[in-house]
Amino acid sequence: MKTISVEAQPRSAFGKSNSKRLRREGYLPVEIYGGDENIHVVMKPRDIKDAIYQPGLAVIRIKVEGKEIDTIVKETQFHPLSDELLHVDMLQLVPGKPVITEIPIRTEGRAKGVAVGGVLAPKVRSLHVKAVPEKLCDFIVVDVSDLELNKSLKVKDLIEGLDGIEILNNPNAPVVSVITPRALRSKSTGEAEEEGAEAEEEAAAE
Repeated sequence: MKTISVEAQPRSAFGKSNSKRLRREGYLPVEIYGGDENIHVVMKPRDIKDAIYQPGLAVIRIKVEGKEIDTIVKETQFHPLSDELLHVDMLQLVPGKPVITEIPIRTEGRAKGVAVGGVLAPKVRSLHVKAVPEKLCDFIVVDVSDLELNKSLKVKDLIEGLDGIEILNNPNAPVVSVITPRALRSKSTGEAEEEGAEAEEEAAAE
């Protein structure tokens, strides 16, 4: 899993007014949960944006006062109008201690249903999982090669392929489907109507 290192400084002042002051000074308030105690730091927004905007789950190694703390993003807060990053909550990774997080999905292979005109339709972008840090990965890879037209892969279909990762989503929830596009449905309906009309003509002639 990708690791991104960022520099941080300890934060001693709290409250909304102090958070606003820090943002005006170009700093981002960050809280780290999950360890022996909560840790409050500030950092430059540009230093953490690579981790937030990259597609997969990443370890963010926060360097503060000579220590290194491995974390993952827990929650982000953005300004509703400007989309400015306002606050980040991090989850500390402690070896052997399970964490709950979201891991993005990445599909691979060409589905059988796509080969006959279907369209691959992802139903979720990520899965809610529980695992120890040693088992976390940047993506959960889903092989769609055997997926046929109008069929879906469900959460329960992925469980056997995961080592040490517990999926917390509904086991019957669809993850990815191959659907019939509208044009193909219209064509099939037209062909059926045409065949029906021909059958009626043949019956009338008889």
